[in-house]
Amino acid sequence: MSNEIGKTIRKIRLIRQLSLTQLANLAGVTKSYVSYIERNPDSNPSVDVLERLCNALEVDVDFVLQPEGNSSQKTDWLDLIQYAQLSGITKQQFQEFIQRQLVERRVRKTD
Repeated sequence: MSNEIGKTIRKIRLIRQLSLTQLANLAGVTKSYVSYIERNPDSNPSVDVLERLCNALEVDVDFVLQPEGNSSQKTDWLDLIQYAQLSGITKQQFQEFIQRQLVERRVRKTD
């Protein structure tokens, strides 16, 4: 695994405005281990730990595991989420917006 995973976890944690301690508590791992994963390019968290961290951060494991070649796309998504949060949009409002867009896309395809 590359440090890209650690960088992604850190960025999501900061967007979610979670401290290392808070993420560690939510995921059931130690604060020092979360810090190690975020900083160390040689970190190799188990699938179980990665799943717990992703669940605590409310993201799919696949998103965190995207190859480095997709990192700019990943950054774009993280920036969009951060922008939505800073704009005062709730998670529920964001989800409803996405659902409306998906419905509209399906309607347009059937026309």
